[in-house]
Amino acid sequence: MPDDDLPAHFDQEQRDRIREAVKAYMKAHSIGVPTLLSRVHNADPRRREISLPTMQRFVRGTHKTSEMVVGMSLQLLKTEGFAIPEPQDEVADPLIAFESGLVGFLLSSEADEGGEEIIHDFAGNYRRSEQKAPDAVVEILPSSNSQAFRISETRTQDMFTDHYSGVLIARENRLFGVLRNILTDEPRVYWLHYGKGLMPDDDSEMLTGEVRERPFLTAAALVDATDELTLTKQKAPSL
Repeated sequence: MPDDDLPAHFDQEQRDRIREAVKAYMKAHSIGVPTLLSRVHNADPRRREISLPTMQRFVRGTHKTSEMVVGMSLQLLKTEGFAIPEPQDEVADPLIAFESGLVGFLLSSEADEGGEEIIHDFAGNYRRSEQKAPDAVVEILPSSNSQAFRISETRTQDMFTDHYSGVLIARENRLFGVLRNILTDEPRVYWLHYGKGLMPDDDSEMLTGEVRERPFLTAAALVDATDELTLTKQKAPSL
């Protein structure tokens, strides 16, 4: 099939579907990215070339790659007759678009050849229990984008409980997150750094940094606060 039949532009939803189809194709054929890249090159009638790091970033979803990369990948799938998932009809999760936009805005684009590698598994359950701070339970879950995580927080103070939900973006051992209060829609921002316990025999995993929360309502401006915090990762119980 000539590539003239392919779209000239791909929106984020199309990119995500093509990426998932490429990953399914790799799994079905038991191949890695180098072999995939060779097949992509062979399927392209114009014999254009993509670098291996660029192809790796597209498969991982760590950067917004060029239209050419997406189009050449789609060309391979169509040449091989490999199915591409259809758009979903159900109501979209608003965090999907927000996550994609935040990654594209804050992290390096196609021009960044080196890219950023995630070197820690941030996913897990954390607890904040510092003196004079509300007790909080934080859950971090992996996302389809390797440089993003979903985060939820439940914070209890003076018999009141607040629930937050949002997105974390990772660069090496650092995290930046934006959450909202599910009830009031007020924003909450995290800047976090991964580290270990201070004592030599302490292998606890911790996220330390700052959290800032400021209500939109002018009348509540005095609630504006930036706090230092430490989140300690909870170990899975031994069987």
